[in-house]
Amino acid sequence: MQIASAKLTGTPSSTSWAQVHDFTPVDKEKLSSRGRLIIVLSASRPETTGPGIQDVSIAREIIAGIHREYFDEPAKNPLAALERALEKVFGDFSKQFTDLEIGAASMIETTAYTAVAGRGRVILLRKGSLATILTGEKNRVLGASGRVQNGDTLLFGTSLFFSALSWGVIKAALGAASVDACVENLAPSVRSQELGALGMVVIRFSSIAPVLPVASVTSFGQEISPQKQVPIQAGQIEEGKKGLKMRIAGILDSTLALLPDRRIKIKSATHELSEEKSKKTAVLVGVILLFLLVVSIFFGINRRRDEAVKARYEPRLAEAIHNFQESQTLSSLDSSRARALLLEAKRTALELKEEGVEDPELVNLIDNINQSIGTIAGIYETTPELFVDLSLLTDGFEGDDLDLSEGRMLVLDSGDRKMISSVVDTKKSKVEAGPDQLPEVKKVAAYADRNFVLADDGIWEVTQKSEKLVEKDWGDAADIYLYASNIYVLDKENSAIWRYAAGSTGFGARQNWFGPGVSPDLSASVAWTIDGSIWILRADGKIIKFTLGKPDSFVVHGLETPINQAVDIYTNETAQFLYILDPQNSRVVVVDKKGQFKAEYLTGELASARKIVASEADKELIFLTGSKLLSINLEHLQ
Repeated sequence: MQIASAKLTGTPSSTSWAQVHDFTPVDKEKLSSRGRLIIVLSASRPETTGPGIQDVSIAREIIAGIHREYFDEPAKNPLAALERALEKVFGDFSKQFTDLEIGAASMIETTAYTAVAGRGRVILLRKGSLATILTGEKNRVLGASGRVQNGDTLLFGTSLFFSALSWGVIKAALGAASVDACVENLAPSVRSQELGALGMVVIRFSSIAPVLPVASVTSFGQEISPQKQVPIQAGQIEEGKKGLKMRIAGILDSTLALLPDRRIKIKSATHELSEEKSKKTAVLVGVILLFLLVVSIFFGINRRRDEAVKARYEPRLAEAIHNFQESQTLSSLDSSRARALLLEAKRTALELKEEGVEDPELVNLIDNINQSIGTIAGIYETTPELFVDLSLLTDGFEGDDLDLSEGRMLVLDSGDRKMISSVVDTKKSKVEAGPDQLPEVKKVAAYADRNFVLADDGIWEVTQKSEKLVEKDWGDAADIYLYASNIYVLDKENSAIWRYAAGSTGFGARQNWFGPGVSPDLSASVAWTIDGSIWILRADGKIIKFTLGKPDSFVVHGLETPINQAVDIYTNETAQFLYILDPQNSRVVVVDKKGQFKAEYLTGELASARKIVASEADKELIFLTGSKLLSINLEHLQ
């Protein structure tokens, strides 16, 4: 296995420095048993400790100590020897500094042995995927080993290196064609910062030997490949300009080589004609050369511009791709974290698209996000289907209230005093009552195959001959619900819930459902539902839960966009989830009964929705928009 490496260190200061050391033993026995050794170390301490931190003698002592401990104990296996060497040297020198970090790797044939002392880190890029091998901790030594594959890239870095550069920038740089190019890509990101303790080395493994310049020799042995240290300084832009000029010159030289030499043949009768023809040829050649020059400059400028544009957005794109890939990995382990990562990837991708970025990887990322956003983030952008056009059953029908019981819906048009029923699984619909059977009604409630309404003067059961069941003894602002054969009235004006128990001869007198001392403020209520507990939706989007007549703590978690102006809420005793209608955001939010976000359904038609019901058995959400009932497939139940 062939190894290529390149390093990057910050400019040493009076308080901090970093060094990278690469050593290959001359002794064949040590080479076979201990392999090539690469060390990254950094140190820092306060200015008040006095001068001398730039003195390389300290670094030499540390490196010499690691050499001595690692190479002089051939009986130990390489990983144990490496960990022991770092442990001993770290213990000897760490008290001299506020922060000392040492990372070391040895390569023997196809196996890499790695260890860190302090807060350094080791990462591996394999086949486009980036993984952390070791994350160091202060005052601890950690080690790991494993077989490397063709094309693997290892990166050893100090903690300052990983805090100065984002994960996306690092991954994008590691994808460069060579380790030198990788370091050159990373250098501009830290050039303007004072980072004396920044140090890193990139190691790439390949089965084909790279062409290397002559190596240098140190007191410890021969370095297998000279590392390119890229100083964090300006100057690379001028080199880029020179490179462009050289490329243009090369194009012109190649073109001229293809053209014939200019010759003037002198003959007695044709002298003037030949010379004139040669002049025309020369002019043509000049025009061609000028054209090639312009074209070369044009393409060179465009190429540099494209490279500059790509350099600005590529790290963000790489980070978005990383977030998307990680969200897929975490989707079955930590759904909340996976959702956050996917939404962050989506935001970045859409920002890049709005900025005019045209990149096949961006297009592919957006497509993958759109395909996964439902299963990972629970966000479903959908197109509803027509369930029933109510105006076809009776002219001018404009529904304003909706209820569901045992698969049968009731829709009320309180203005024209009309009622329509519709069965969820068959869509069979009919007019249940008109102005002749209905009093001045406000709300509707379904219970099995029975129809109830809240009227100005009380509660009625609607049949061919409607009958008043309960006289009004509540305020004007009220709502009705049927549960377990009993009638419940939400009295907003008096902040009370009245229960009318069913009996053999009708419904009894009202009872305060709340327990002693419980008197919540219900004046801002906009909708409610009952499944054993009572759920009340307020105008500000907050949901209040009561169980057995007492407040029951409930908070919604995991919503990216909060609910501010919801208008309806639905559940029942057999449903797993709560459904909240938020027309301001054109959505229905789904949470479980502990408040954890599950899904949200987005469609423009929900902006005009008034009421919702859900049949989890039929996997349908149905909402009322006035003259129509529309339905959405509940994909989160699949």
